[in-house]
Amino acid sequence: MNTGSIYKWPAILGLVFGVVFSIPGLNLINCFCCIGVVACGFVTALVRSREAAAGGQKFDVASGAIAGLVAGVVYGLVSGILGSIVSVMAPGVMVSLMESMRTAMENAEGVPPESLDQIDDAIDKLKNGSLTAIGIVWGVVQGLVLGCIFSTIGGLIGGAVFKKDAQVEIVPPAPNQEP
Repeated sequence: MNTGSIYKWPAILGLVFGVVFSIPGLNLINCFCCIGVVACGFVTALVRSREAAAGGQKFDVASGAIAGLVAGVVYGLVSGILGSIVSVMAPGVMVSLMESMRTAMENAEGVPPESLDQIDDAIDKLKNGSLTAIGIVWGVVQGLVLGCIFSTIGGLIGGAVFKKDAQVEIVPPAPNQEP
């Protein structure tokens, strides 16, 4: 198995999860302990473990972490870029989602007022169209950092769950031939 195929599935799954969890509404799933990003790393570890087992290779926690990290890089880039595009192209959708989130947080106990103020500031920026290039870059960097951290955690968990030892083929010794 060549090195390129090791990164094929993490890249594909990072792309798929990044696109899916960039969809307004579905992206709120990540508010629950970044579960979408963790799932990205976990599913990537599952696929890589099956691929490694089919090739007779070892798959362990470190392999899961690497698969999760690669998927997290792709996930972070894709979700950061798509999230920024959605914010710029469809600010009304983002405003309504953020207003809903603010209402839910306002009704919850223990939410610091500073959090509500930050959401209000973000809503104002979206309404005024003042999302800057720095804000877009920050969104991509934030997606990349969080994608790497949480997808690697998912890969670590997946590596522990789907651990496989390398298959060692036992070849019987050749019979002694005497002349």
